[in-house]
Amino acid sequence: ELPHQVCQLIGHLASRSPASRRLRGALADQAGLGTPVALQGPAGSGRRHAARLLHLGSPRRRQPIREVPLLSRSLEDVLATAAAGEATGTTVLTGWEEAAHLGSALQHQVAEGLQALPPKTSPPGHRFVLVREPGETAAPELSPVLLRCLAEVPVVSVPPLADRLEDLPELLDVFRRESALSAGTTVRTVSAEAVAWLMEWVGAGEFRGEAADLRQAVARAVAEASGECLELPTLQAALGSGGTDETSANAVICTNGRVVRRSVTRDEHARLLDLEGVDFAFIAALDRHQQPTIARAHSGQGECEVDDERTGRILYRLAARPGERLPLGQEKTSLGLAPDEPVRRYIHKIRKLLGDTEVQGRASQLIESHYGEVYAFRTTVSYALLLPSADDDS
Repeated sequence: ELPHQVCQLIGHLASRSPASRRLRGALADQAGLGTPVALQGPAGSGRRHAARLLHLGSPRRRQPIREVPLLSRSLEDVLATAAAGEATGTTVLTGWEEAAHLGSALQHQVAEGLQALPPKTSPPGHRFVLVREPGETAAPELSPVLLRCLAEVPVVSVPPLADRLEDLPELLDVFRRESALSAGTTVRTVSAEAVAWLMEWVGAGEFRGEAADLRQAVARAVAEASGECLELPTLQAALGSGGTDETSANAVICTNGRVVRRSVTRDEHARLLDLEGVDFAFIAALDRHQQPTIARAHSGQGECEVDDERTGRILYRLAARPGERLPLGQEKTSLGLAPDEPVRRYIHKIRKLLGDTEVQGRASQLIESHYGEVYAFRTTVSYALLLPSADDDS
């Protein structure tokens, strides 16, 4: 296993759960090699941290480690340099959900780069590391040559947070320390009650996020904490669960990744944009099937009706679960979509409805997308969501 001193440089993986120990053992087995390797796991699980840990434990540790998205302009230069035997260090290839957009010639060039044998001299001077989600490299749009090449790349699985319950106390403390240092606060510890509750909550499957999502929530909690100890109610409020205010709150306010739930009076409904200083205000209601949906959306450009209930349901789920990556492709039945109907059709409608300036391109300023029809609002989007009540009639 890699030395614990090295692991401590990557606090997200310096833990003692069986899943993390298996990961570090697999990384240690791979560290001395120069052939390509894939780090595979859910988005936010710590794959990039695993790539850095792999690099630090390798003979290339004194050389640079760089991340190169597949659709970046530098990809061809990186492949050419590697093919000429002039590359050094570790190149982390990301963005495999966009691999199908590569031209056939560039796909062939990627395959050649991954198949090139490293120098037989020791230590190897360069290595490709692939960071991807399960299934991302099985798209039928990829060329047969690249598919065969990717199938031969050994895979190291990065476990999801749900498999790392024993790591939660240490992760919580690492994230608390990072956030306190960044925010300049004096939060020095996390209460035992908060740690115990988090382990129970994640263990019960109530938290659908990954380590990166937990890190963001802890940062919000540290910013809101008063005193030197991060207490349970503050952590619950940051995670959007279990707080005493949630039962009486009828609005979710999300600004810069920070989530607050509070009560909003009827007189405040029309003034949410001004009162909260947000970009959007969403008014939810129950549709004819008694499912929550967004009935109206307000922005600086005015108010608009959401006349398609499927679009409204998807928009509601995005807004009601801030900070979560939602597997909408697995929820098509409850959303009213046919099994073969693409979710992106309705994501496009939402982007157009909200005035996304990049709606004609692949990139969105409002919504991030992941492989497998997984979507989430970007943390830069600020909004107020007025929750539906049982007596709503749309």
